[in-house]
Amino acid sequence: MKIINVSIILLFGIVFLGCCDCATKNTSEVGDTTKNPVNNNPAAIQTNKTVAMVEIVNIDVKSETEYSAKIEVNQIFVDDAYPSIAVEKSIYEVVPNFRIGENKEMLDNDVNLDLKNFSKKKPGDKVKVEFFLSDNKWILHRILN
Repeated sequence: MKIINVSIILLFGIVFLGCCDCATKNTSEVGDTTKNPVNNNPAAIQTNKTVAMVEIVNIDVKSETEYSAKIEVNQIFVDDAYPSIAVEKSIYEVVPNFRIGENKEMLDNDVNLDLKNFSKKKPGDKVKVEFFLSDNKWILHRILN
């Protein structure tokens, strides 16, 4: 009789463990819905970039390399690779993004020359630019005209 009782308890234990294993296995096969469906890497942070035709509303120039400008976005040129968070008909204050060398000297290149020339623009001038939002300010990245 003791052998039968022990056998029944063992049988219930095996069945119980088998059911628990099945339930765990089934939930793991369903998968994690928080994973990126394209690959198993976490989602990357995308860079925002706006290419737009803008009108200069105001420009505050201390020097050709130190200035800020208020620009109104007239038209946005969409690029699916870089989402734009700027909005048409909105006004943004931008500061230039000069290219700097290893020794912290300003590089002598076309991008920097265009950014310097932007400081000479007047309110009402229309320019095609590329700008983006950094942590806390809008950066004028390059002039496209």
